[in-house]
Amino acid sequence: TTIITTVAQIIQNVVEYDMDLAEAIAAPRIYADADPTVFYEADVPTDLREQLRELGHELAEEPSELGNVQAILIDRETGEYVGAADYRRNGSVIGL
Repeated sequence: TTIITTVAQIIQNVVEYDMDLAEAIAAPRIYADADPTVFYEADVPTDLREQLRELGHELAEEPSELGNVQAILIDRETGEYVGAADYRRNGSVIGL
């Protein structure tokens, strides 16, 4: 399952790379587990793929999307709820 790595990448995109939630969810993803192959979506940058290969990783393009996320972020300063849905599949976000 790609749930943990998908959620971790989105959190990292928001916290470390200052992406808004929609950008973080839309960003290209990679996936690795105990299998030696690292799977990636087609729009993962070529330079990142080359860096992974140089580190000795085997890579394979994932023919479908990696994960599907709908999320709500609460801005701690303003209390505003910000929602975003993944373009990869049908989904929506509702916050109450």
